[in-house]
Amino acid sequence: MVYESGVLFFIFDKLKIKAMKDLIQQFEKDLRAHLENTYNASLEGDEVKKINAAEKTVYDFVDHYLLESDLIAVEVELPAQRVLEEFLKSKIK
Repeated sequence: MVYESGVLFFIFDKLKIKAMKDLIQQFEKDLRAHLENTYNASLEGDEVKKINAAEKTVYDFVDHYLLESDLIAVEVELPAQRVLEEFLKSKIK
């Protein structure tokens, strides 16, 4: 059976999209864990300073993550922002 090239490209694109979603979900999970670990490891007594210290590490975390993965900055920009906002909201309640 011969598949038309359009069908093969469609299947390949579907697999690429799923793989990309999986990579982004893993990035979000890793960033959440990083923020929580940084926050919990902080020796600051002031909650605002603990939050600020954790927030300041996000850019370095993302830069390192991009170097070690197949993701690019544009793919993680919004997920990183969303995770950071969720983290901040959870700590400021």
